[in-house]
Amino acid sequence: VESLSGGELVKLHAALAEVIHPDILLMDEPTNHLDLLARQELVKFVQGYDRCVVIASPDVAFLDECVNTIWELKDGQVRVFGGDYAFYQQELQRELESKARMFEVALKESQRLDKSEVLEAKRQQNNEIAAEKYRHDRGISRMDRGYFKSKAQIRAGQKQVMLTSRREKNQAELDKYRPEKQIYINYATRQGKDFSGAHILEVRDGELQRNHKTLLSNLTLRWEYGERIVILGANGVGKSTLVQGFYANKQDISLEGEIRRSQIARVEYVNQHYSMVNPEKNLIENMQFYNPEASINTIRNRLRDFLFFDDVFVYAPAGNLSGGEISRLAFAMITLEPLEGLILDEPTNNLDIEAMDSLLSALASFPGGVVVVSHNIDFLRRLEPTHTYVIRNQSLEQLYLNY
Repeated sequence: VESLSGGELVKLHAALAEVIHPDILLMDEPTNHLDLLARQELVKFVQGYDRCVVIASPDVAFLDECVNTIWELKDGQVRVFGGDYAFYQQELQRELESKARMFEVALKESQRLDKSEVLEAKRQQNNEIAAEKYRHDRGISRMDRGYFKSKAQIRAGQKQVMLTSRREKNQAELDKYRPEKQIYINYATRQGKDFSGAHILEVRDGELQRNHKTLLSNLTLRWEYGERIVILGANGVGKSTLVQGFYANKQDISLEGEIRRSQIARVEYVNQHYSMVNPEKNLIENMQFYNPEASINTIRNRLRDFLFFDDVFVYAPAGNLSGGEISRLAFAMITLEPLEGLILDEPTNNLDIEAMDSLLSALASFPGGVVVVSHNIDFLRRLEPTHTYVIRNQSLEQLYLNY
């Protein structure tokens, strides 16, 4: 079993679930590693399952095909929305628009209170001037002078109590309806020299081998600076092996033929398991191992970019991190220094929707070249690939398709 790919393992678990057929089936990110055909089979399986299925997944398209209820976990609470993910998004949009209107009303009330407080302060000042005038007016009895002074003070006190009450109520409404501050993970990568038009990798008549066994032959591909290349294919056909061969020959993987790799472009490979992260080392140590010349201040600033703020947190073992947090740490590690090429193997696995949006935003602003192995159609569509290839029948074929 340990020789199976990630997608093959997911299919094995789905087969076990079908045989056991539990009353409640819990699926934690079930589309991770699945190729498109296997993913569609999983959709059919969930749609046809006659008992309860609970799914934790950021795969929006999968959710839209499979669920009829959304549970939202946020701020220590669970809210239930009847409907698919599209309905959930519509409800959230309505809530945002309603909150925006209520916040605008509260803001206008705050402005009115500001004016009322200014007017009241001016009125109180005038009353104090009048009281001082009465105090020196010998034509008014001492009793009347005391009456006017007491009356002015009572009115001022009542007005102040009313304004304070209105201000407290208004502040509560401002806090309740204030738009949430969105925190976006900073995946921004720093590029080195201008490599426009230069190649990062070129392969002609290539042959990919693993443990001396030929997986692909007659490979032809050119990866230029700035291009976004997508590699598709069924689980187990060698996509991960191929992109590892792009990066560099390893002990058990070799890419032979007419191979030209840029000698000056820095290329980083992030596999689907984020194996560059050592679970026994803390976050600081992982960063230092990958960037030995970086100062501790530079490392801490980079970790903050990726939402790792707490001192206790960054000195804890990386093995305590969730899948999404490990992904963020891996990107923090590789993007501290300038680079020209990124090879991403299933980069959306374990990322929540906001983190995936942030990754796409960063890739859009990254001028270097990107090679992606992924089956997340929504992610690939938004990536806007320059070229798409598929591995089948032990060959690499270029596809011309609209995501």
